[in-house]
Amino acid sequence: MSSQCSYAQLLFLATVFAGYSTIGSTLVLGEDGTSKSEKATERRKDDQQADEVARVAAEIDRLIAQHWTENDIQPTEPAGDAEYLRRVYLHISGCIPPVSVTREFLVDESPNKRRLVVEQLLDEAGYIVNSTRYWRRAMLPETESDLQTRFVVPGFETWLRDHMTANTPYDQLVREIINTPLDNDNRNEYFARLQSSSPLAFYQAKQVAPENLAAATSRIFLGVQIECAQCHDHPFDAWKRDEFWSFAAFFAGIVRERQGDFVSLVRELPDRREIGVPDTDRVVQAMYLDGAEPRWRFRVGPRETLANWITSADNPYFARAAANRIWSQLFGIGIVEPIDDFSDANP
Repeated sequence: MSSQCSYAQLLFLATVFAGYSTIGSTLVLGEDGTSKSEKATERRKDDQQADEVARVAAEIDRLIAQHWTENDIQPTEPAGDAEYLRRVYLHISGCIPPVSVTREFLVDESPNKRRLVVEQLLDEAGYIVNSTRYWRRAMLPETESDLQTRFVVPGFETWLRDHMTANTPYDQLVREIINTPLDNDNRNEYFARLQSSSPLAFYQAKQVAPENLAAATSRIFLGVQIECAQCHDHPFDAWKRDEFWSFAAFFAGIVRERQGDFVSLVRELPDRREIGVPDTDRVVQAMYLDGAEPRWRFRVGPRETLANWITSADNPYFARAAANRIWSQLFGIGIVEPIDDFSDANP
């Protein structure tokens, strides 16, 4: 799966995998005044996307059917129209379908009505609201339990909602989070940014601490839990303590000022690429999780370098983690569980 997919495209693809819809074109709406040639170009793009969705979905269907056969599993009957409609509304819009919509859907004999309702829901406000809430909870789980972090929710959700509305590609969204500017001239500016449309809340919710940011970035965007290696070599996985801190070194240039337990101002030293391992005399250099050394470029800081590696098409973790999350959202369980814990013991 390409990492250059919007969340809507990922969600549409996952609904196809889930058996929620027959294959068809993904929805691309032209604005008023679009020329015929532009509309024709959009239709060709739709057809190309539909072909790609059909190809991938067919391969997924084949693998699932093969698994059933090899393990002597009898699949359940397909969901009926009423059950399907309720599920797809809850998963995409976060609410049950109106009675009038349900009645119309049940009497509709169109063979592609399931695909069409998915496309319709992806173009409505309910999808934007529900997907914004889902990703805020995934990226800022602290806001569900820590009262001190809840004040950052409105600004972060506004930023997410703007990107969901614009159908921003997922890799671009993640790059913007990881590489958001951190330098601020004063506390008032910092607080203003936290409360405006900005991904800065991702850093504030993690107390702008390199170790917290490393653990969260790996878990949320790569589906790999490395936090057990923060204090010692991982007891059940291959991660070593130095590997954890080498990943944290991408955030080593962040300098925090505090008021009590609260981070009130942040600055950054963009050339810092190393970090000390606590309670030791060791200093480790920034290193990717796959063990590769970064190729540093002039005027490209550590966080931007990390963001580019994470969202690269060659990254072994990024696309599978995104697909697993969307699958989990629609099925209620990931292909891999827990959804953020891919490992040798849990492939």
